Amino acid sequence: MDFQSAITRLGNRESRKIQNNTYLEKLDDSRIGLRLHSTHVLVFHSDGWVELNSGGYHTVTTKSRLNCYLPNGLCIMQKKGVWTLGRVGHWQDPPLCGFKDHMKVRTIHDEVTVEGGDPVPEPKAGMKLRKRAKKYAHDFIEALVAGKVGAPDLGDCIYCSMREVETKRPLGECTQDQSHLLGHMDESYFVPSLLARAVEVFPISQVAKELLHGRWTGQVVEPYVVGIGFAQLEKALYRYVLRQLGQAS
Repeated sequence: MDFQSAITRLGNRESRKIQNNTYLEKLDDSRIGLRLHSTHVLVFHSDGWVELNSGGYHTVTTKSRLNCYLPNGLCIMQKKGVWTLGRVGHWQDPPLCGFKDHMKVRTIHDEVTVEGGDPVPEPKAGMKLRKRAKKYAHDFIEALVAGKVGAPDLGDCIYCSMREVETKRPLGECTQDQSHLLGHMDESYFVPSLLARAVEVFPISQVAKELLHGRWTGQVVEPYVVGIGFAQLEKALYRYVLRQLGQAS
């Protein structure tokens, strides 16, 4: 899709649903956005540029929408949890760049111009980061179950606990700061507010909620709840940390 085809698809409307949870929306006279849930994952500009944005959600659905509506010949590829921008049918060629939110692309004939993309990351570095995140999530929940992680309070990391008034998102999400998370992982600093946000983004079962509530209120939790809830809390935290580090979750 490009700006002209998006205009044609919209017709005389300001908004049109084109897939599940996916809408084309006229933003102004020179921009049309493709919205998935609350994020404009693509913005088509009248001058030919297309802006890409995952909203921090490197998920299968987000990647699918990007690949459905990117300009012809371009696609988002994933290897070992890392997203890159490449060309359709050129799977053996090096990617054009690493994916970065708000990067822009423009295609004229076969020429592709990219602005704001990241350098192509090393797959091994991505795998190493994922292993670190997995260990952090596992150790975090083990400490929680052992009663060593209290409830969120004012002493938590400000990037994890302080929230924007309008969106209710933590400061770390709003600024896309990764350094504080990497610091937590290095120091094994288990921030309660980080887990609280993780289970908002990646919902858990009632059983897991009982485990979390019990540990944060000092109530006794049945053993079977611990076993089931442990795995769900760990998975939610792992996926959230990956998302914040720009990895496929």
